Amino acid sequence: MLRLRKVSRQPCFQQLLRAHSHQRSYTCSPASVIHCRDLVQQADVEGFLCVAFYPKEMRQHILAIKAFNVEIAKAADKSSNEKMTEIRLQWWRSVVEKLPKKEVPSHPVVDAVCETFHKYDLDIDLLLSLVDKRIKDLPVKMPDTLYYTEEYAEGTQGALSRLALQILGAHNVPGNVKAVQQVGSAVGISMLMRGTKFHAQRNKVYIPQQLASACELSISSLTKCEPSPELARCMQQMALLCREYLDEAKKCEWTKEALPALYSASIARAFLNRLESLDYDIMHPSWHYQGGSIIRVQIPLMILSETFCLSPPPPPPPDPPPPADSLHARKSHRRDILIA
Repeated sequence: MLRLRKVSRQPCFQQLLRAHSHQRSYTCSPASVIHCRDLVQQADVEGFLCVAFYPKEMRQHILAIKAFNVEIAKAADKSSNEKMTEIRLQWWRSVVEKLPKKEVPSHPVVDAVCETFHKYDLDIDLLLSLVDKRIKDLPVKMPDTLYYTEEYAEGTQGALSRLALQILGAHNVPGNVKAVQQVGSAVGISMLMRGTKFHAQRNKVYIPQQLASACELSISSLTKCEPSPELARCMQQMALLCREYLDEAKKCEWTKEALPALYSASIARAFLNRLESLDYDIMHPSWHYQGGSIIRVQIPLMILSETFCLSPPPPPPPDPPPPADSLHARKSHRRDILIA
């Protein structure tokens, strides 16, 4: 008995005890899981379509972080009163800070996120980034440079993609992290482009002043939601930026474990394809009655056909061709060429 007491006072034993206490599971209610599923299905249809391609045991946790992102986005867009919006976002920030101690309020999304946070030991800084970027963005009516738009996309959709990568357990490979970050930035910028009319109606513009000036875009016509060649040129330039991010993701040496987190590239690709088909007219009437449905049909088709804009990492350089004096060697070399 005395020996046990001595052992229990050892620093290493106490560290193990704290680690065990930290790893104790937190289980959310089934109602919270259903709430997150319904919320994402309603508010983030494209993201919901991608969830079906995650491993079954991880889907509820992917839905939890997506539902959290939906709640943050709704809090940022819910009111035109900047002060009230900041109060709502600060409440969500305080919720994230309480996750490690499991001292969370009674809220279905918070309940589900708390389980996911402790099960996968999520990076709390990524969760905070989803909130902080929205808080920082509140007073900005129009960014000065494209760098701000890129940084915002990286801190929102990029952070969300990295959280998904952590749930997949593939976040220790640098190539995975970089590819997912690039895809998340592309998705984030494409979503800002897609919401141009929504934001313009609220006197908010995500087209940088620098780009608008270069394209001679009239901000007054934009806030009136009027289509123009200048606006189309701005959209074209931002679309080129999105494609650059997707191309950079192709070059990364990612592993197959990260693949589900990369499927969201289909969201950006489907939108860019649709935008290009309309000559980059983001105010085209078809966006309001069929634009979303066309994109949603394309997303699963792209994923299933593996044309969602990302190809597997490039294979190592082929061996020198075998001697041509053998028929078998010639056939083998030809097959290698066809595959390449």
